[in-house]
Amino acid sequence: MGVLIAYDIADPRRWRRVYKRVQADAARLQYSLFYGDLTSRELDLLAVDVARMIDPSYDDVRLYVLPDDAWIRLRGKPIVPDGVHIGTLSRLLARNDVS
Repeated sequence: MGVLIAYDIADPRRWRRVYKRVQADAARLQYSLFYGDLTSRELDLLAVDVARMIDPSYDDVRLYVLPDDAWIRLRGKPIVPDGVHIGTLSRLLARNDVS
């Protein structure tokens, strides 16, 4: 399943740990926004690992599961180079008017 992962981590040390963990399963789209094509188990493990790394009083992590029929519209610089395919994200891009 396609998952968007976004976070705002207050402490640089915690940020680095979360960044390393998230990038192991997902592709970076922007500074603290990632996309992963994950199984339910992979998503659960990621959520548990990240929850152990953050301080919920100061940090915010969001995991958004994209529905199979989701659509996206992009403007500006492409998020992935031509010829690169990232699972569900590539299918969404192929189904939509991207300009």
